[in-house]
Amino acid sequence: MKTIKKIKKIKKIKKIKMRLMLMLLLILSLAACNQVAPPTASPVTPPAVATATSEPAATVIPAATRTSEPTTAPTATPAPPTETPTVEPTARPTLDPAALDKSTRNIKQKNLPTCVVDGVTLRIDLYRLPEVKGPTPTIIYIHGGAWMNGSKKGGYGLSVMPQLVVRGYSFIAITYRLAPEAKFPAMIEDIKCNIRFLRAHAAEYNLDPTRFGILGNSAGGHLAALAAVTDERAGFDGAGGYAEQSSRVQVAVDMYGPTDLTAPEITEKPEFKRMIQQVFGLTDSTSDLLWRASPLFQVTPDDPPTLIVHGEQDTTVPLQQSQRFYDQLKAAGVPTELILVKNAAHGLVPEGGELSPSIDEVNRRIADFFDRYLRLNR
Repeated sequence: MKTIKKIKKIKKIKKIKMRLMLMLLLILSLAACNQVAPPTASPVTPPAVATATSEPAATVIPAATRTSEPTTAPTATPAPPTETPTVEPTARPTLDPAALDKSTRNIKQKNLPTCVVDGVTLRIDLYRLPEVKGPTPTIIYIHGGAWMNGSKKGGYGLSVMPQLVVRGYSFIAITYRLAPEAKFPAMIEDIKCNIRFLRAHAAEYNLDPTRFGILGNSAGGHLAALAAVTDERAGFDGAGGYAEQSSRVQVAVDMYGPTDLTAPEITEKPEFKRMIQQVFGLTDSTSDLLWRASPLFQVTPDDPPTLIVHGEQDTTVPLQQSQRFYDQLKAAGVPTELILVKNAAHGLVPEGGELSPSIDEVNRRIADFFDRYLRLNR
């Protein structure tokens, strides 16, 4: 009898343990169901890349206005914008200059007539991206060629053009009368007439008449410098009309142009002695006309900021021509810079080694110089 009672008691204890085990498993199961599952990682969608409309000549992606000085790239990756930035009238589209089509179609208006001087119609080529709003700052380009050759379709300045056009400038290459058919001061008179014409027609061509820069190389550098340091008192503004307009510019870039036509390193060159007669109509180098034609002697404190570029190996126009011009501008208190290019002959042609700074760097610094002064407070 006792054995039966003992067996029943053991069975009862086992049932209780089993129930407890089942209840514990149920509790654990409910607890697991109530836990919050860890979030699964969602794939990060990269920010959409704005696709620009592709023109035959160039691909333009609108961007916010650049600063005039080069900036250091941020270390942290910026968050993508929530809106597409709006290009304001003074903002510049961004574009790799190398992407510009060499034919310059769609950014160039050719052979627009300007002044008529002594029966000769002067003409310009206007380069500007069609997407750029205005009125725009403007760069006037003067080609080289010893005052006797060359054209607005060539020369070093056109290699700078893409760097300026992609920043939102209007780039205008001009013609001027050439020697020996025309004698100096015909060349500077034509340049100044072109400037006055562009001011008079600024609204028509969507230009800002208060922001004109000038750029020239070699003989064109001489003429650009002369245009920058002279006003109507110099007597070069009498031809072609538009006398009510100013021929002054706000910034100048002189690339390896002669600045003192009376200096021995110029006058004693055999090739220059021939030029005296062909370009200036003179038989010797003592005429006051050469003094008037020398930018070095026309410098005054109100002249515009001027950048000078010269190759250290230049034997056509010796380096001291630019060095003295730089010193004179600096002494007058004119903002000025001088870029010396190592291993560069006339025209920045490599001579004896790799150019330093490179052509690309020189062109960028030219564009930055224009930015610094033509976009001031804008």
